[in-house]
Amino acid sequence: GPASPEQAPSVAALGREGRNRRRGRQARRRGVSGSQWGPVSIGGAFLAVLLVGFISWLTWDRSWEYAVAARSASLGRDHFQSGFSSSPTNLDQVRTGHQLMGEAISRAPDVPNYYHFSSSMLDSYRDSATADANAGQPFPSCSELFSLDPDAQFEGRPSEVVPFARCAEEAYLADLKGHQANPTSPQAKLEVANSAMRLARLGYSGKGDEAIRYHLELTGMLPLHYNIYDALGAAYLNLQLNEQAIESLEESLDRFEGNEDAISALTGTLIRAYNLRSQGLIQEGEFEAALENATRSLELSGDGDGSAIPMMLQGIAFRRLERTGDAIEALQASLDVDPEGPAARDAHNQLAEIYDDRGDDELAQLHREQRDELSEE
Repeated sequence: GPASPEQAPSVAALGREGRNRRRGRQARRRGVSGSQWGPVSIGGAFLAVLLVGFISWLTWDRSWEYAVAARSASLGRDHFQSGFSSSPTNLDQVRTGHQLMGEAISRAPDVPNYYHFSSSMLDSYRDSATADANAGQPFPSCSELFSLDPDAQFEGRPSEVVPFARCAEEAYLADLKGHQANPTSPQAKLEVANSAMRLARLGYSGKGDEAIRYHLELTGMLPLHYNIYDALGAAYLNLQLNEQAIESLEESLDRFEGNEDAISALTGTLIRAYNLRSQGLIQEGEFEAALENATRSLELSGDGDGSAIPMMLQGIAFRRLERTGDAIEALQASLDVDPEGPAARDAHNQLAEIYDDRGDDELAQLHREQRDELSEE
């Protein structure tokens, strides 16, 4: 007979069972069963949202710090410049300007320009305090005005007293920190090189070598920038290393052959190097070598006003070599090119002595008078 209901499921039941099986297979293919948002998934999503929010807050916070730092730096420069534009110097404004720059550094310690601005303020104050024009104005010490430790030790400090030395030292340290904050920045390296050079010229031991090292590193960082090589040559000259300056600058001329701007800049520094070398050789009694250096300077100078100094040096060397006729010609040529320039007084003095030796009192007196007129100017 026919099956009972327990033995033969209804069509409706069979349909429900088929639908359930299909749903199970679909769920297994998706890799989930039941609800897709379990406790672990909800927690992960919450953490992701929290992380995004934290990063956004951190980014906003740093941006705010940079904005406040920029505002402090701008106000600091304004106060400092306002203080120095006053007569007499408004020391409160100067002090406030430096303090504001310090706040900028504390908020944005990775911005090297703020360190350089602080260094420049210290250097400017020292320059003003030691200027002959301000001899009558009392300037407090750097330690007093800028709250610096007066007993701080500094490597290489000379035994003799350097006026307002703490400003120069702290300026160097500020530029050094700026370089350390961004060691790949050529500008930051150049600033600390210049600060080291200032200390070297004040008598601090070891700072000259340090400055040259920075300049050499810059040529490696920017090998296609002629002004970096020009700065290296000038650094050698500042240390009275005239031979090294000449060697470096001559090599640089070859390196930038065909670059008119580079040749012009490098040649100007090289002329100065040859002139200084010639002067030194004259003082050492090496007159032939002095003449060679002056002649090379003249070759580089051409026919412009810059030729007056090497001509004058040639005249001195000729005179010491007892080539009096050549000496008179060179000295007179120097005066013809630039009758009131920096070489004119020495040229007149040399000619006055030559004509004295020759017994030509009239010409000797004429050149002495012209020499004295230039001295009065």
